[in-house]
Amino acid sequence: MRIVFDVSDVIIQIHSGNNVGGILRVVTRLMRHARDHDVDGRLEFIFYHPRRRAFVGIDPEFFFDALGERVDVVDNALDLRGVLFSVNHAKYRKRPLRAFTHKVERRLKHMAKLWREPEPKMDRPKGWALRPWDLGAEKVRVALLGMAWNVRDQSRRLAELQKRGDVEVVLLVHDLIPIVAPAIHEMNQQFADWFAEVVGVTTRFLVISDYTGQDVAATVPKLGGRVEWIRRVPLAHEFDVSEEGPLPAEFPNGFVLSIAPLALPRKNLWMLIKAWEKLLERVGPELLPTLVLAGAHGKKAREFEEYMAARPALAPHVLLLERPKDRTITALYRHCLFTVYPSVFEGWGLPVGEAAWFGKLCVASNATSIPEVVGPAADYFDPADLDDMVAKLERPIRDRAYLAAREKDVAGVELRRWEDVARDLVIALEAP
Repeated sequence: MRIVFDVSDVIIQIHSGNNVGGILRVVTRLMRHARDHDVDGRLEFIFYHPRRRAFVGIDPEFFFDALGERVDVVDNALDLRGVLFSVNHAKYRKRPLRAFTHKVERRLKHMAKLWREPEPKMDRPKGWALRPWDLGAEKVRVALLGMAWNVRDQSRRLAELQKRGDVEVVLLVHDLIPIVAPAIHEMNQQFADWFAEVVGVTTRFLVISDYTGQDVAATVPKLGGRVEWIRRVPLAHEFDVSEEGPLPAEFPNGFVLSIAPLALPRKNLWMLIKAWEKLLERVGPELLPTLVLAGAHGKKAREFEEYMAARPALAPHVLLLERPKDRTITALYRHCLFTVYPSVFEGWGLPVGEAAWFGKLCVASNATSIPEVVGPAADYFDPADLDDMVAKLERPIRDRAYLAAREKDVAGVELRRWEDVARDLVIALEAP
């Protein structure tokens, strides 16, 4: 059986000049580790090429190099110069005029960019990193690991492959938040439409947590699909950047770290800020550590500034960091007193595990999959209960002996590396 990774979503992201972060950063890391241990060269990488109107192979070494390359270099290697990938317009489904104008705007911007940027001269021919790809007679298992909902018509193309040969599709589901919890997540119609389509071409699912597995088992039949098997592949605790940068400020009382974006409401950071305001009253400014909020906050940073301007006593005790570099995050993890993760819904909860990687206690939400990450080695609170959150945060702030004891519990956690996850991923893909 051939194992094939469809990386169309990653290629679209690179071609668009966007950062490969979030879910795509996770899955490219997994594929890189899987490739590093693929001594027989069994793993294949493909994407749908709009110009060639077919799935094509991609040189694996170049694929991983492309993550750090200039867009023009990637476009030359993959013969994508001048290509405008089709995108889903599901969010404009009820506004056809807006969908049309959005499509026209994209086309005009694309043409203007081509006019402004003449084709650069390259040392290698167009498409040099592409490889012929066909089904052949052997069974093919196609793995979708990342943000496949961004790839227009992907389910239809996979269905066409299944008509031509012995093709099984395996889908890695990180979470189903837009479908199962729309009250806490702005409805992603693009994701919902895609998932309803993709369950028509697969019955095999990988999940990153038991909680997500339960959601998949309950949701797929409601959409008319069938579940043949669900296999759990937990994510890693490892934060794989060991080089440490400088801390962004001085912290006389130490600091508590939370890695999450204000821009995403389900991360529950506003509740955490309110908890910090209560802690200021309870423990006083002489003892209260600084709360460091590190993430992609975007326009919410302005709202944060206005909130703090109205609370001058609290402002010195909360620091907002916009998209800190990995080396800074390493320093923050290494030198914090402990971490806090107040999210109301997660498919996994990477920051909980990363805290354990650095030997730090995480005071975390008890919601959804989060307790699966380190089990009893974290302190948990109800993310909807402000008083519970305050109480669980206050204890390690006041009682450093308790904090030290909990760090010993954290040291007993069996930590997973990304190469462990990649190994388990390949095993799950190869199993019958």
